[in-house]
Amino acid sequence: TDIGARANVKGFLCEYMTAGRVLVMGDPGPWICAGMTGGVVYQQIVPELGLDDDAIRRRIGKGASVNLESLSPDDIPEVQELLDRIEELEAQHATPTRDVNGYMLVVDVPQPQARPSLMKQTERRRELCG
Repeated sequence: TDIGARANVKGFLCEYMTAGRVLVMGDPGPWICAGMTGGVVYQQIVPELGLDDDAIRRRIGKGASVNLESLSPDDIPEVQELLDRIEELEAQHATPTRDVNGYMLVVDVPQPQARPSLMKQTERRRELCG
C-alpha cells in the first residue's frame, strides 16, 4: 500500500528501516539511518540552508551502514513519483519543490555477516564464559 505522510522529524529518521522509500525535504535531524538495513532514503540537498553533503554526513547515526550517492537516472522517476504524491496529498497547502536535481540517495550497505567488532565481542564472551 502506498501511504503518504508528513512528519516533523527531530532525530532518528529511518531508524531500523527495513524496506520502503522515504523522501526527506528538510533537515533529517541527528542519527539518520541508525540501524537501517533496507529501503531507500531520498534526501533533499539545500546548500543555502546548510543542508549540503557534509551536513548530511554529520547527521548519519554512528555505526550506520549507509552511503550517500548522487541520483542515478533510475532514481529520478522514483523521486518524481514521490514529489507528485506529496503534491497530490497537500494540494491545499504550500506546494513542495518539484526539482529532482536537488536530491541524493542514502542507501544501506549490505552486510554479508555481522560486523567484525560484534563478532570479536561474541568470541571474547565465549572465551570468558567457557
